[in-house]
Amino acid sequence: MSIHRDRRNFTNEFKAQIVQLYLNGKRKCEITGEYDLSTSVLHTSVFDFRRDIRLGMKILEESRKTADRFKRLSGTIQKSL
Repeated sequence: MSIHRDRRNFTNEFKAQIVQLYLNGKRKCEITGEYDLSTSVLHTSVFDFRRDIRLGMKILEESRKTADRFKRLSGTIQKSL
């Protein structure tokens, strides 16, 4: 028989903390036990973190490409003056 618990909300700082523990090698069962979490909270937090990192890397790459295009365009304009 499962015990129903009210849904809890966790801050982004807390989620970052448990993700950092996981990435540093702490076992999932230790984290969920220590913080009284369901495994889905930890899994979702890690998934979201990895998704955000991929998105951030994609944005960074696009920014670099835009900066390179701007440099080339600026050089072309300077030469034509």
